[in-house]
Amino acid sequence: MSGAAGPAGPRSALSCWAVDEIARALLDRIAASRTGDDGGGGDDDSDADHLVLADHLMQIGEPDWGELIALACAESRGALPSALRHRLFLLRGRARSWLGPVKAVTFQRRFDRGLLVATGVDARQPGMIAAAASHLAWRTVREVALHEHAYWAGHFRAGDEIAALLCQLPALAALRGVTMDVVLALSLAWPGEAPLPVRALELFFYRPSDDPMYGDVHELLGGPVFAGVRDLALGAGIHRDRRLDPAELDWWLGAAPIMAHVEALGLGYVPDLEPWRLALARSARPGLRACRGRSAVTCFKLERDEAGAWTRLLARGRGDPSSLTPRRLDHLELELGQLAPGALTRLALQVPPALRGDLEPRLPRIAARQPRAAIEVTDTAAAADDAL
Repeated sequence: MSGAAGPAGPRSALSCWAVDEIARALLDRIAASRTGDDGGGGDDDSDADHLVLADHLMQIGEPDWGELIALACAESRGALPSALRHRLFLLRGRARSWLGPVKAVTFQRRFDRGLLVATGVDARQPGMIAAAASHLAWRTVREVALHEHAYWAGHFRAGDEIAALLCQLPALAALRGVTMDVVLALSLAWPGEAPLPVRALELFFYRPSDDPMYGDVHELLGGPVFAGVRDLALGAGIHRDRRLDPAELDWWLGAAPIMAHVEALGLGYVPDLEPWRLALARSARPGLRACRGRSAVTCFKLERDEAGAWTRLLARGRGDPSSLTPRRLDHLELELGQLAPGALTRLALQVPPALRGDLEPRLPRIAARQPRAAIEVTDTAAAADDAL
């Protein structure tokens, strides 16, 4: 990069668009459309602001970035000429160079129509996170996952810098890998009276959730900063598969302040299915409508029926759908056998088409234990993304 001066010249270390106020305003409009704060109901499919931003970037010395956004919008509409597909491929390959200091502290980035929408943040980079926080590439980020490897050495985590960064993300809706230090730092750093825009929160605890050391943390989680959380996940990070015993699950359902407004709860390893269902049934959380959990080979989601009882269960193989094997179907049948007879009114099973034949002989045995249940079998590939 040799150096012509002025905004129209070649990029400097901090890309010129990263400090441009018009670009900031356009990105904030895009962020508002994604959160529904623009009064338009959250129209995330409109390309209008993206195309205006693309034109503006071309005018201020970022022609490749602007072209990337324009071509990506055309691709999303199915209107990209085949002659330009290779050009779009090349532009995507160079996208990281335009992220400037953001590149050094992020990983597993995901883009939507040329803009960063999801990324992991390496929490082990004190100083570098603060240096990247003002870059406008963050303005459209909807999901952040904190680097789980940093949990091995919590004192290396730049909690204050992470909190300062997260407070600047107007489109942030999902935050994953959150530890005690980040909860504390966010509660101190959040400047507004309105809650943090995060609706999906994934927590990581080193010890049992009701340990006295977490008392202040739970009070903060139940406070105004996290009042917007509707989907809470537990058991994240290195110990994502730590089994929650029934007593700990009872504590979350009965005593955790944040549960007052949570509508969906995600667990790591669950107890046996019947103790899990009974723990939900005896909890006084009418706003809680769904609970997710997983065993070694299966993912489950238990939901309330119209009467409010926990009688609807969805199940699918854990991980890659192709990893579901006949042997794992045997395991799934054993897991379903843990439920009390007649406990379910609906059972939805998602399996790959190739295993339909292996599942068929098992269905009569499953139906015999759950005579009230309407059993549905769907292809994993065709199932809705939010089914589990």
